[in-house]
Amino acid sequence: MKPQHLILAGIFLLSVIVRTMAAASSEYFTSDTSYSALRQIEHIAETGRPLINDSLSYGGRIHILMPAYYYLLSATTLVFPGILAMKLVANLLASTIIIATYLLAYKLSKNNNVALACAFLSSIIPLYIAETINDIDAIAIVLPGSIFILYLFLSLEDNNRVLFTLVPLSLIVILTSASSLIVLFCLLAFIVICYLENIPIKRVQKEFIFFFFFFFFWSIFLIYKYAFQILGFSLIWQNTPSAIMDTYFKNIDLAQSASSIGPLLLLFGLSTIFTYLFRKKSKNAYAMISLFFISISMFWLRLVNAELGIVFIAESTILLFAIFIMDLYEYIIKTKLERHSVLILIGIFLLAVGWPLSASAQSVLDSLADAPTEKEISAFVWIKNTLPEDAVIMSPATSGNLITYFSSRKNIIDRDFLMVTDVDRRYEDVTKFYNVKIKVEAISILEKYGSEYVIATNEREKEIVDSNICMIKLFESSVNVYQLNTSLCSLKRI
Repeated sequence: MKPQHLILAGIFLLSVIVRTMAAASSEYFTSDTSYSALRQIEHIAETGRPLINDSLSYGGRIHILMPAYYYLLSATTLVFPGILAMKLVANLLASTIIIATYLLAYKLSKNNNVALACAFLSSIIPLYIAETINDIDAIAIVLPGSIFILYLFLSLEDNNRVLFTLVPLSLIVILTSASSLIVLFCLLAFIVICYLENIPIKRVQKEFIFFFFFFFFWSIFLIYKYAFQILGFSLIWQNTPSAIMDTYFKNIDLAQSASSIGPLLLLFGLSTIFTYLFRKKSKNAYAMISLFFISISMFWLRLVNAELGIVFIAESTILLFAIFIMDLYEYIIKTKLERHSVLILIGIFLLAVGWPLSASAQSVLDSLADAPTEKEISAFVWIKNTLPEDAVIMSPATSGNLITYFSSRKNIIDRDFLMVTDVDRRYEDVTKFYNVKIKVEAISILEKYGSEYVIATNEREKEIVDSNICMIKLFESSVNVYQLNTSLCSLKRI
C-alpha cells in the first residue's frame, strides 16, 4: 500500500473505533426512530419480508418504506446479532464517507494530501455524527453512496467500465431512501450548467443520467403509488403533521446550521463557486457546484429533512474546499511566498478544521446524553410484563416507538407519520392531553382512542397527569405509568 492509502486506512479505522466506543458507552439508541428501524430489521431477519401490516403502531397501520438499508442490516444480524453489533455495522457504513470523500477530492484536486485533508474533514461533520453515531439512520448509506456515485459518474469520462460498479450502487442508494433525489437533481443541474458553458458531456454519462432518472421514478411509483392515492402531495413531506412542519424549519437557521462545518470552509466554498461560475471552467467543479445548490434548494423547499439537507451542504462545501486549496496553491507558487506555500496551506487547514472538530465532539456528547437510560427503559419493560396484551398506551410521539419495541403494546402515535390519514388530529389530541388540566377533556381523548394507560416522560408531563384525579399511578421511575379509573371521579359520559 502507498503511504496515502495507509493514512486513509488509519483515518477510517480511527473513525470506526472512536464512533463504536462512544456508541457502546450507551446501552440504547438515542432516537426512538431507531427502534422502528430495529423492528423492521428483526422482522426481515425472521421472515425475509419487511413489516408491512403493523398491529402495534397507531393501534394498527400499514408501513411503506424503501427496504435496501433494512435488508443490508438484517443480513449482518444473522452473523453478528445484538444491538452493539448493530451499532458497529451502522458506524462502519457511516465511516465509508471518508473513503468516498477521499476518492472524489483526489479527482477534483489531483493531490493526495488535499484528498486526505478532505477525508478527515468529512469524518467530523457535526450533524452527520449526531445522526449516525448512536442511531440507525439511512443517511449512513445515502451520503457516502451519493458521493461514490458522483465520483464514479465523473470517472466515466475516462473509463466506461466503472458502470459495472456505478449501476448497482445507484440501485442500492435509490432503494435506500427517496432522498437520493438530491443526486438525480445534481446530475440534471450538472447537464444544464455544462450546456450553458458549451462543455460537451460524454454519451455514456447522459445515458447513465437517463437510467438514474427512469429507475428512480419507476421505484418511487411502485413503492409509493398507494401512499400517493391516500395522502396526495403530503406524501412529499412524509405526511408530517402541520403543527410540526410549521415550527420545524422555523427553528432551524440555514446559515447557522451550515456553518457548523466551519465559517472558513463555507467562505472558501463560496469563493470557489464564484470563481468557476464567472472566471474559470471545469466540469468537475460544476458537479460540486450543482451538489451545493441542489442541497440548499431541496432544504429550502423542504423536499428533504433539515438534517439531511445540512449534511449534504457541509459535504459539498468540503469538496469545494479541495478545489479552492489547489487553486490557492497554484497562485502562491507564482508569488514570493512560494517557499512557504506548504506552511500556509497547513495553517489554513488547521484553522478550517478547528471549528468542526470542536462541534463534532459536542455532537457526540449531546447524542449520548439524549439516549434513554436504564431507568427510563425499565418502565417500558414493566408495561410488557404487567399490562394486558391488548392495552393501548397514551404517550408523546417521541416515545411511541419505544412502546412498540420494548413493551410490545399498541401506541396512539409515533414519529412514523406516513400512511396515517388522521395524523393531524392525533397529534393535536396527544398534544392537548399533555397540556390540558381539565379532567373531562383528558379522559375524552383517552376514550376516543380506546386507551386507559398513560406514560409521562418528564416533569411537566408528570405534573399534568398527576393533577388529574382520575389517574392512578401504577409505576414510578424516570418514566411514570398511569391507569385511568373513572370511579375516582364523577364524569358524565357523552
